[in-house]
Amino acid sequence: MYRTGDRVRLRPDGQLAYLGRLDDQVKLRGYRIELGEVAARLAALPGVREATAAVRPGPSGDPLLVGYLVGERRDDVRARLAEALPAPLVPAAVVWLDRLPTLPNGKVDRSALPAPALGDGTSAALDGTAGTVATVWRELLGVPVTGADSDFLALGGDSLLAVRCATRLAAATGRPVRPGDLFAHPTVAALAAHLDGLAEGAEPVAEPAGPAPAGPAPLSAAQTRLWFLHRLDPADTSYLLAFAVRFATPLDPDRLARALRRVVDRHPALRTVFPSGPDGPVQHVRPAAGTAPVLAPADPGAPLDARLRRLAAGATRAPMDLAAGPLLRAHLVPDGTGRALALLLVVHHIVCDDWSFGVLVRDLAEAYDRAGDPAAAPDRPAVGPAAFAVAQRDWLAGPAGRRAVAEVLDEVRGAPDLLDPPTTPPRQGWTAPAAAPTRNTPPAGRPGDGSPPGAAPRTTLDAQDGPPPGAALRTTLDAATAGAARDLARAGRASLHMVGLAAFATLLGAATGRRDLLVGVAFAGRTSLAAEQSVGCHVNTLPLRLRPAPGRSFADLLAEARRVTLFAAAHQDVPFDLLVERLRPTRRPRRNPLVQVAFGVQNAPPARHRGAAGIEFTGVELTPDTARLDLTLWLDERRDGLEALWTYRTDLFDHDGVVAWHRRFGAVLGTAAADPRRSLADCADTAGE
Repeated sequence: MYRTGDRVRLRPDGQLAYLGRLDDQVKLRGYRIELGEVAARLAALPGVREATAAVRPGPSGDPLLVGYLVGERRDDVRARLAEALPAPLVPAAVVWLDRLPTLPNGKVDRSALPAPALGDGTSAALDGTAGTVATVWRELLGVPVTGADSDFLALGGDSLLAVRCATRLAAATGRPVRPGDLFAHPTVAALAAHLDGLAEGAEPVAEPAGPAPAGPAPLSAAQTRLWFLHRLDPADTSYLLAFAVRFATPLDPDRLARALRRVVDRHPALRTVFPSGPDGPVQHVRPAAGTAPVLAPADPGAPLDARLRRLAAGATRAPMDLAAGPLLRAHLVPDGTGRALALLLVVHHIVCDDWSFGVLVRDLAEAYDRAGDPAAAPDRPAVGPAAFAVAQRDWLAGPAGRRAVAEVLDEVRGAPDLLDPPTTPPRQGWTAPAAAPTRNTPPAGRPGDGSPPGAAPRTTLDAQDGPPPGAALRTTLDAATAGAARDLARAGRASLHMVGLAAFATLLGAATGRRDLLVGVAFAGRTSLAAEQSVGCHVNTLPLRLRPAPGRSFADLLAEARRVTLFAAAHQDVPFDLLVERLRPTRRPRRNPLVQVAFGVQNAPPARHRGAAGIEFTGVELTPDTARLDLTLWLDERRDGLEALWTYRTDLFDHDGVVAWHRRFGAVLGTAAADPRRSLADCADTAGE
């Protein structure tokens, strides 16, 4: 007998095969982890009678995987698991108990499991700089770092984690640590030796030195672009983000409303408005007034996900007024008795991004716990977007910012700025140029945009007839292909993101005939602890330049993808809009400037949190129905392969055409992983078979 929440698959013989429970699946550092599988591995160890696994917050606030065992106590549990499981699936801590706490129905009561006593989680033999490196790795990667030969990539490190580690290490050591250092010196000992050889003096970063000034504040570069887009078309709703939070058990709606008010009070971004000032737009934080959720129509017979998607489709059609606000709407989805099953949040992108969603889920779960205590103290305010905007301007005006901008301009200058992959149906509404594509070289005599140092870039926008229509294809790459790609990444001292980017560039080069192209890659912009824990629009897209000439080997292109990814990660504070202003790329209606295609690997923190009362809050992904770029590919790591999300403009591509793109991408990835010495032409030919 199967129950709601069981995961099954249909076998060829028509029988259902049980795969586990949906509520036992978590996502840590890009990996989807079945807690039941980890518990089964623990229980199979010699001397273990019972076992379970759970996720608990670590010292830095990031979630850690913890194993709980009953039986004969041993010290080699993690070592034994490491022989059979990838590093991200090995518990960061093991807790031995006399018995597992249970609920009346006999299930393990995870809310009653004790917090692990992690100590510093590192080997006593690691001290000095090596100890600092190991501590930062353990906190951010969430796995044990027990020796000087512990390897960043083998422990699950990627380019995003490299940025966060570099920021923490720079703050801890006072030395100029770059993300690429973690790939060039991937072990604890090698990185520590490298850091010890550096002169003190960390590079200034674009992060607030203190709270924002009182009163109106300037906008960041990204906020400026979104403000101008809104001004051109106030009815445009394409930048409204819809996030849903589902609850493991129905909640008290009044207590949930109080929790939401606490979250809004904590995050200035959710109370920020953008009126016009004498010198242009400014941002202003309104006093805490709370946000009351609107009760959605009761429809207990319909599946919850279907209700959420219908509700989101309607809620994102109503425009928001950036000057008057509010820029957050909340809709409570009730069950048949009026208790809350889920909460839909609609937020304008000018104050929020995808990373923020995970922050909101965590804070909402914790606020719900405190909302039941009238004596609970107010939450500590988070850093707001105004403080980050001021910090960005100061950084751009300083030598470090000016140098970073110049380095990115040198990297991409001269690359073709329009990429036209074959579409299905063929492109409509414009004629391809007869001459060679215009390259993004500024006109003679125009060294820049004439703006004073540190000023927000002026945004030149093309008139568009509403947002491009879009759709999404969510599909998978099989476990064999995904495993081969991971093996290739390890062999090339690269990350899965870099391997996927090289395969995507190979496909684009073959489809367009281009040997020089730009692919947009979004960076979270969370390079400080304050930014990691705040709500706001920090995301920034940078153009990554790749040269997929047919005669190059895939290994050679992967090395280039590795270099440009690390370069971009180290320069992710350089605003995209400033690059557009300085480079003045070719502009066409309904085409994004500089980059028209993008690639990424999902690596934001998990939008899932269990409160102190044991109630789990889970984020629900809502498929977009607009496409800001022509074609975008997102990969998401799973234990059983890779999930791929393709978003595309429906006036340029149809469903079958995007399915073909996905099939070819998988073929390129598989061929390259089997023999990275093969030429890109061979990889592309295999994909076309």
